[in-house]
Amino acid sequence: MDPSPNGGHPASSELPPINQILAGSGCISFVDKDMKTPALYIITKNKTLLPKNSAKSVALHLLQNWGLEQPDMLISVTGSAGSFEMQPLLQRLSIELVSAAQYAKAWIFTGGFDVGVMHWIGAAVKMSRASIPTVGVACFRKLSKYEGFPLQENQRVIYDRIEKSDTYLETNHNRFILVDAKKDAFGKEIRFRSEIEASIKETKNIPVVLISIQGGRGTL
Repeated sequence: MDPSPNGGHPASSELPPINQILAGSGCISFVDKDMKTPALYIITKNKTLLPKNSAKSVALHLLQNWGLEQPDMLISVTGSAGSFEMQPLLQRLSIELVSAAQYAKAWIFTGGFDVGVMHWIGAAVKMSRASIPTVGVACFRKLSKYEGFPLQENQRVIYDRIEKSDTYLETNHNRFILVDAKKDAFGKEIRFRSEIEASIKETKNIPVVLISIQGGRGTL
């Protein structure tokens, strides 16, 4: 018999403290958006240096410290970061997905960048005018202008898009988890994102819906 009161999952007292995991945190004010509604963000320390069960600690941080209602479902959207030939269909799918998330009291997880399926999810969130927790989990050092994010706690970042790039943050996401890894290690955040989603599922015993649209090896 497992003596753990939570079915074998580590108790919060057994998890690494969040200050051992985070290199920075704060809020992002997007210049092309209402500056009164900043998005919250955290930056992890280098992924190779994170202690065991770090994803569980991050999940607990989201649930307890980010001012969000606890979800009844997670919707994880993954797929292509490229352009789509069937944009009207994808736009309609994104609108329906966001509507379903609102009805189900779900959180939406994406890769967080303003390109491909991530862009269309953000656009649908904006169109809905609903307060839907939309979390972007992105590779920190692949982010355009990542140098403007201080590696300190409780910072405010003014984020301006001044050039064409596929690696700007999508401005209608309202929470970001920026995972530090080697600069050329695009996609290294994917496993950590999956671990966070699984940890939230385990903590709240809620369903996770995975939606995959095109994509490559990282999607699998």
